[in-house]
Amino acid sequence: MSTREQQGVPDGIVLVGHGSSVEESNELVRRVGRRLESRIGKPVQVGFIEKSDPDVQSGVKSLIENCQSITILPLLLFAATHIKQDIPEAIQQIKRDNPNITIKRGKHLGSHPKMVEIVRQRVEDARSELLSEQDSSETTVIFCPKGTSDKDANKTAKEISKQLQQKIDWGQVKPAFLTMGSPSLESVLDTTTTDETRSTIVVPYTVGDGIIANRIRSKAREFRKGNDTCRVITTDVVGARIDDQLIDVLVDRAKRYDEES
Repeated sequence: MSTREQQGVPDGIVLVGHGSSVEESNELVRRVGRRLESRIGKPVQVGFIEKSDPDVQSGVKSLIENCQSITILPLLLFAATHIKQDIPEAIQQIKRDNPNITIKRGKHLGSHPKMVEIVRQRVEDARSELLSEQDSSETTVIFCPKGTSDKDANKTAKEISKQLQQKIDWGQVKPAFLTMGSPSLESVLDTTTTDETRSTIVVPYTVGDGIIANRIRSKAREFRKGNDTCRVITTDVVGARIDDQLIDVLVDRAKRYDEES
C-alpha cells in the first residue's frame, strides 16, 4: 500500500458483516478482512451484527491493546437499519466502555463507482454464457437487492441501477426488489414476457452467497419454468470473487467517516 493510500487509515479496523446462518457467507467476510489487512498493513478484525460470532464489541476488544484509533467499517451494501441504528448503538456502547480509544464509523459500500463496476463485471460474465449469435439489445438486466423498509436505501438501489445502465451499451437495466420494495422481482420478470426480451440476466445484489441470493435465484428458476420463450440466467454475487476493486472501496470507505459516529 502506498504512503498516499495510507493517509487517513486508522490503527485498526473492525470489518462488520451482517452475519448469516450460512457459514460460507460468514467465512467470506473473514476472507475479505484478511485481504483488507494485507492491503493496508494494519490489523483487521471482523464482527457480525447477528447470527454469527464474534460481535462488533468483541472485534474492538481484540484491537484496543495495540490501537488508539479504530474504525468500524460496514461490509454492507445500503444504509438501512443496521447502518442507521444497530451499528451506531454498538459504537456508543464501545465508546462508553473505552473512553480513551478513538472510535469512528466508516461509510458503507453504497453507490461507490467501483461497486457499480463490480456489478457490471458480474453482468458481463453472465452475458458471455448467452448464445453468441443473440442480439444483446434483446437482453434485459434485472438488478435485484433484497429491499428494505428504508426508502433511502431503496432509492440508492435504483440509483445504482441507473449507473449500471450508463455502463452497459446494450440491452436495458431494470431495478427490482426481492422484498419490501417496489417494483417486485416477480413483476419485473413478468414485463419481460410482453416486451422484446429474449434473455434476462438477474443480478442477486448481495455480498455473500447466502439465503437472499438463493431466494432470488429460486424466483428466477420458477419464472423460467413457465416461460420457454425467454432465457433467464443469474449472475454471481458481489463476493463470489474478492476483486481488488472491492478492497479499493473498503480502503476508501475506511477513510470517509459518517458524521454521526
